[in-house]
Amino acid sequence: WYDHAKGEGGDIIKAVQLFENKTFVEAINRLDKNTDILADAYQAFYKKNGETEYNVVISKVLDSVQHPALLNYLESRGLELKDIANAGKEVHWTNGKDNFFAIGFENKNGGYAVRSKMYKGNLNGGGISSYTIGANPQSIKMFEGSMDFSSYRNLYPIESFYAIVLNSTGNLTKKLSINVNERSIEKDIPVHLYFDNGVGGKKATEKALEFIKLAE
Repeated sequence: WYDHAKGEGGDIIKAVQLFENKTFVEAINRLDKNTDILADAYQAFYKKNGETEYNVVISKVLDSVQHPALLNYLESRGLELKDIANAGKEVHWTNGKDNFFAIGFENKNGGYAVRSKMYKGNLNGGGISSYTIGANPQSIKMFEGSMDFSSYRNLYPIESFYAIVLNSTGNLTKKLSINVNERSIEKDIPVHLYFDNGVGGKKATEKALEFIKLAE
């Protein structure tokens, strides 16, 4: 499990500790009485040595989203194809014998942050995504996630800016903040922060304001 607002996550034991307010031993005893649930969870997500097991293979990537289910998902979020143009792609992948597809935003590490009505996660590793929107960027804008970024484009369709999408507040490192600060000073443009109002977003805002002089 992962709480995107708080930037925290863990395994099933930590979940029971946190959500049911139990100690580690109490959590183990609690789970010991739910053998079917525990067995299903380990069969789905873990190898025998305890490492996370993913057998993900990206089978197809389309530059524009075409699948009706994904177009409906965009519409349900109040978005249109123009709001993800030159950023969002249609990504298909397999995990074992199962096939999946979603809207994907490629990150700097070659992976994808993928979103659909049924799934939210990362393929082949996480990382930030960056884009140049328009021909004459007047600011650097940092967003917590791809839907925030797309929603901004929906609200301000003619604005030109450099976009940095964190895809997770955990990706806002000191090194990234310093690099953004240097780029901002070099180009003499402000940095605008659009992070969520949860604990994770507020902590990210504090960190960015500490290292980026022209951030607001």
